[in-house]
Amino acid sequence: MAPIDLISTLVSDELACRSKRLLERHHQQAQFRDNDNRLDNFDFQFNLLQPGR
Repeated sequence: MAPIDLISTLVSDELACRSKRLLERHHQQAQFRDNDNRLDNFDFQFNLLQPGR
């Protein structure tokens, strides 16, 4: 592996780790009541027909 490829791999890994830690820290600071509720499992089809709208 060329030195530039090694450095590129190390830097990209470090950036990914920092991004993950930042997201986890923001999630912890938000102090959500239920940690399991995220947008990826949110039911957007729930109650589409609200009365009065």
